[in-house]
Amino acid sequence: MAEQSGLDVLALQRTYRCSYASVTLRLAEVMGNRPLMTVLYERDEKGDPADWAEPPALSATVVRRTPGFGSPATFPICGERGGVPRRGRPLSPGSLAERAVRYGNTQYAHEDGYAAIARPVLWKGRLAKVVVVAVPDGDQDVLGPQLVASDLPARRRRPVAAGPGS
Repeated sequence: MAEQSGLDVLALQRTYRCSYASVTLRLAEVMGNRPLMTVLYERDEKGDPADWAEPPALSATVVRRTPGFGSPATFPICGERGGVPRRGRPLSPGSLAERAVRYGNTQYAHEDGYAAIARPVLWKGRLAKVVVVAVPDGDQDVLGPQLVASDLPARRRRPVAAGPGS
């Protein structure tokens, strides 16, 4: 199911009806043989979204890397601050996740040897979370189903090769 969804944490959360954090952690466990990084950024505020402050303050609550993923230093998941996201740290300016917050839609990047997608999660019309999934170059096709299902404008999607039997 993880591969069929394009490693889509949002789709997996809807399917299995468990928390985004659980799905983000489990995705890294299930895909342990494939280089992968998952990051979940969440708001600190609780309660009714109508009472949430704007702009949102999000920090990383789940950060998982499988063996073989490496430590990108300049890739857009790192942002201007550089370095791999760390649990408890806020969004890095210029990062893919920060762009998803700023523009309110899915962001995709494919450069410096990695491909990643950052998807915002809305609750009652307000931004609640951002989920980032990254894979090394060469594995970017696995994100294809998620790109198609996302709100990313078609003109910004990178063509995804057809799989066997397509």
